[in-house]
Amino acid sequence: MDNIIERINIKLEDELMKKFPDHQERYEFAANFCKSGDYVVDVACGCGYGTNILSQKSGNKTIGLDVDSDALQWVNKYYEGNSNFLKITNGSFPLKEKIADIIVSLETIEHVAKPEKFFI
Repeated sequence: MDNIIERINIKLEDELMKKFPDHQERYEFAANFCKSGDYVVDVACGCGYGTNILSQKSGNKTIGLDVDSDALQWVNKYYEGNSNFLKITNGSFPLKEKIADIIVSLETIEHVAKPEKFFI
C-alpha cells in the first residue's frame, strides 16, 4: 500500500483526492448505476474507498475483492460494517455464481496477466 499512484493509501485519501480527483470521480460515476438494494461487487478494490462509495449508493453491504492480503486486512478494519472484503486467489473470485446486480472494476485491466480470461 505504499505505492500511492497504483494504490491510494486511505491514510492519505484527502491529500490524494486533491491530486487525483479522477479516481473518486470514476467511482461516483459507477455509483450512478447502483439502485437501492443492488448487490454490488467491486473487483480490484484496493484500499476500499471506492467500494465504500458504491455501498453508500446501493444501501447494501458491497463486496470488495482484491489480491493484496495486506490491503484487505487493513481495509476490513477501516470499513468494518460497511462492506465485506475478500481475497482473489489464483484468479478465482470467492463468490457464488450470479449473485451480483452490478460488478465494478476500475483501474484493473492493465494489471491482469491474461486480460482475455478476466472477462470470462
